[in-house]
Amino acid sequence: QAAFQQAAAQLELAAPTPPAQADAEATPVFVAQSAAHGRHFYVSKPSEEFLCPLCLEAVAEQPVALRACGHIFCRGCLLPALAADRRCPTCRAAAGGAATDAVDTLVTPQHTVASLIDELRVRCPHGVVQHPGGGADDWIVAADGCDAVVPRGQLAAHTVTCPFEPVGCAQAGHSCGWRGARRGLAEHVDSCWYERRHRGQRAAGEARQV
Repeated sequence: QAAFQQAAAQLELAAPTPPAQADAEATPVFVAQSAAHGRHFYVSKPSEEFLCPLCLEAVAEQPVALRACGHIFCRGCLLPALAADRRCPTCRAAAGGAATDAVDTLVTPQHTVASLIDELRVRCPHGVVQHPGGGADDWIVAADGCDAVVPRGQLAAHTVTCPFEPVGCAQAGHSCGWRGARRGLAEHVDSCWYERRHRGQRAAGEARQV
């Protein structure tokens, strides 16, 4: 685990959030993406020690090490690979074990690695934009967006309250088609015809029960 501890230290996980800049292009964002785990926007480029060789994403979904050689992968990436070929995808060493052994007996969970990855600092996806004229992986900090920077393990909790998260009207089931950033929801509710109708119907129902 010493190599991962050293890699984490190099990433300066506790570094403060950089101040906002007038020129968004001065603040690049490091992107790692996979079909299995989606896209994350890292403040610092993740060390290669944390990248799954199969999906090229920072290992976060139950990282495991192959018992035979110690190479680390996402559990969801490695087990199907071993089911097809019982050799390490990185070094091609035999995975070991009997041919009848279940593939999940050939790996060991890496809880320390998972904890380190959860501390990698990422930007809210509503605070970045693609670089004008850049490629698919060229992203920069948005001039007007969410400026939150959180440990990756807390990103899901942040999006639940992020003012820039897209949300719909509570009356969507009653034909209101409004959808926008959470920060604009209260203003919409105040002027929503469907919401006023709902409140009127509820008040009428309560009056009849009196």
